[in-house]
Amino acid sequence: MKKKFDKKEMSILALEELLKDVGKVSFIENKRAVHTNSNSLEMHKTLQELSKDVNGNNDKLWKTLL
Repeated sequence: MKKKFDKKEMSILALEELLKDVGKVSFIENKRAVHTNSNSLEMHKTLQELSKDVNGNNDKLWKTLL
């Protein structure tokens, strides 16, 4: 049975996949980031800001990513 995702979940999943692709972070089960680069604090702040944007402002999220 396929699970249906809401828009917030889809945005988070898409964001995780994009971040995996660029090799900045890898995600573990509880969605906390394991940082693999020297800019981990900056990346953590960026992830916090992006996760705030997911709560109803997907346009800002995608503009930030692009």
